[in-house]
Amino acid sequence: MPKVPEAWGENRDLTRFNLGIDWETDYGTLTALTGYSYMKEDMINDFNRVAGYGMPLVYCQSVSNLDPPSCDSSPGAWGRIPMGVLDFEPGPDIEEWSQEIRFTSRRDQRLRWQAGGYYFHLVDNDRKGNPGLAGDLPGWFDIGPTGNVAIPPVALPTSLAIGSYIFAPALPAYPGYDPYFSSYAGLDPLDRPFLRSRGESWSLFGSLDFDITDRLKARGELRHTNDHLWSSAINHTPCLSPTPGAAYPAATDIPFADCGDAFYDLRVLDAVGYDVWVKDEEGCAINPGECTGDYRSQFIPGYEGGSARFSYTTWRLGLDYMFDTGWMLYGSVAYSKKPGGINILPSKELVDHTGSMRLGTIVNRFDPEEITAYELGIKGYTPDRRISLDMAVFFNDWQDMVLRQLTEVDPVSGLHFRQPQGLNVNSGDAHVFGWELTTNVAMTDNLSSRLTVAYTDSKMKKGMLDSYALFPSFYTDDPSCTPGALSTADAERCQRLSGDISGKTQMRQPPWTASLSFDYRKQVFGDWDVLGSVSGNFTDKQFIGNDNMGWVPARAVVNMNVGLESPRYTLKFWVRNLFDDDKPLSGYRDIFWTNDSDIYASVPTGEGSVRGISNFDDFPPMRLTVTYPSLRTWGLTAQVRFGGAEK
Repeated sequence: MPKVPEAWGENRDLTRFNLGIDWETDYGTLTALTGYSYMKEDMINDFNRVAGYGMPLVYCQSVSNLDPPSCDSSPGAWGRIPMGVLDFEPGPDIEEWSQEIRFTSRRDQRLRWQAGGYYFHLVDNDRKGNPGLAGDLPGWFDIGPTGNVAIPPVALPTSLAIGSYIFAPALPAYPGYDPYFSSYAGLDPLDRPFLRSRGESWSLFGSLDFDITDRLKARGELRHTNDHLWSSAINHTPCLSPTPGAAYPAATDIPFADCGDAFYDLRVLDAVGYDVWVKDEEGCAINPGECTGDYRSQFIPGYEGGSARFSYTTWRLGLDYMFDTGWMLYGSVAYSKKPGGINILPSKELVDHTGSMRLGTIVNRFDPEEITAYELGIKGYTPDRRISLDMAVFFNDWQDMVLRQLTEVDPVSGLHFRQPQGLNVNSGDAHVFGWELTTNVAMTDNLSSRLTVAYTDSKMKKGMLDSYALFPSFYTDDPSCTPGALSTADAERCQRLSGDISGKTQMRQPPWTASLSFDYRKQVFGDWDVLGSVSGNFTDKQFIGNDNMGWVPARAVVNMNVGLESPRYTLKFWVRNLFDDDKPLSGYRDIFWTNDSDIYASVPTGEGSVRGISNFDDFPPMRLTVTYPSLRTWGLTAQVRFGGAEK
């Protein structure tokens, strides 16, 4: 498979520390748990994925991101430049530490209890990545004001080359520069973070276990949590003006070489501030020309950011009843929340009431998700204890689910984005019903087996996805919004009614899963045992999105091993994926360039312009990356336990 060798993949450095202390007293145990981790990662991926150095860019004279003209008269018109494209990702550094202190009473008493507290701290600094060309441009390529490279598609009826707009840092520097190729893909040479997140969380918790009778036991748990989250985006001055630090909002001046960098103005290192839309009814009433409705744009120096605080209480109640036969009936009901969050979308282009482009910062807050879970089960052994069984049914009521929404409108100001943006929105509810069974069977003294089966029916009770509001299969059936009534319909109302995913199966939730295994062990000589196992796992078809328009098929995998073992030595021959199952594991949408349609040139030399090269039907993001399993793999493992250790 073709590949760009410079794409070495992911590099991750991880430092982790854990400390646990138990202090036994006459009344119980005091426990302290401390955890710390620091992770730094970066990566260089092959942005072409399977094209290697075969991604042909289209040569076109004087192409820009604003209005690419006809290519017909330029030397090398419609010429293709085979090129590799790398995805440079400097990556984040994440530091987190936690501390828990709890006291647990003695367990040999009728009433048992536990109480404690927990604290968690997180700092996440993320750095901006970009695609970059992986090789030198050909000698005939004019990198100056008279030549450039175009990446389709083109947004008709304009002449804007969308690909050039999105992937501009991967291209040569702007016209007016000396011949220059950005080998670092427009990355910040000072490696400064552009997004910074911080979180602090503390909680108090307690639990009680009480033996109501010798057969009936009750348990209650209570936890109160407070989460405080901060998020900020840091704008650094781009090199667009001869005046240091005067490029935000962006100036119209061409770049100047004395910036010290092709993309960033290194003369001013402080954050340059941001524009945000604020509500000002009184001011807008006096100066309506400066506003859109009741909102006006306001510049704020420093970092653009926001915070969110969430406080909630969760609980669980359970009962266990033991029968004379030794079988136990158990049940529980629990209420829990998944923390909300905050995202900062910096410097997004908005269209104001005059039709002009304005930069604005979007603070995307979303609330916690809620779930109430019910479970009822029974477990125990047959009289000869050769068979164990554990079976349970469950129902989950999931509310205020966070769904990713692709929207064209700023939810605060009501202004339209120049390009659609992804926001996290509490916009879905789901009901999850299912049952699960686990059984272990001692078939002989040497042979045992284990069977697990689970069924889950996970359906969206209600949910809206703005991303699909105008898709025919998700369009509203409201009579006032039919195609024949569109001329008189309220377009915004019809769009709000569309994109309904109620009744769809939740993503990545297979209806059926099962596993079956057989294990054999027998003493053969001295303290040596022969052992072997065969296991099979089945996973049903599962959708890759809540829209249910894409899925991965059901798959079954068989593994096996056979070997010898003593208290000090183990020797095993093993095979994974014995029958070479090659069905995909998962799929997700991305923007890597691996479309097999021709997005490069569809008109002969001398005919047409760059506008005729391609359109959004061929746009690279309209694709999926599919993850496939490892095929049959086999090996031999030898283990030795040193220092007198024995199994």
